[in-house]
Amino acid sequence: MELLEIVDNFHRLLNLPADGNDAWRRGVEAIHQQVVELLERHGVKPIEALGKPFDPYYHEALSTAFNPDIKHSTVIEEIRKGYVLNGELLRPSSVRVVANQ
Repeated sequence: MELLEIVDNFHRLLNLPADGNDAWRRGVEAIHQQVVELLERHGVKPIEALGKPFDPYYHEALSTAFNPDIKHSTVIEEIRKGYVLNGELLRPSSVRVVANQ
């Protein structure tokens, strides 16, 4: 679980606007990829949430949004990535969900 917090920080860092230092960014992306691959080798895999139907077992809804163009209960934003360990829930994804009702 502590290692997932480091991965979360990499995700936040890589989602910041580019500052023109491409070499630095490529280095951070490479380290991030190494950590993700290490986790996967040990059975930790991310939960794919974006665009999927909300599942209370795998997703924790932090907020909702009205959007008549998207089906009710669809995940529209992943705030924090969730993970499974060898197929068992390790941490749910924190998400934003469409609520049209």
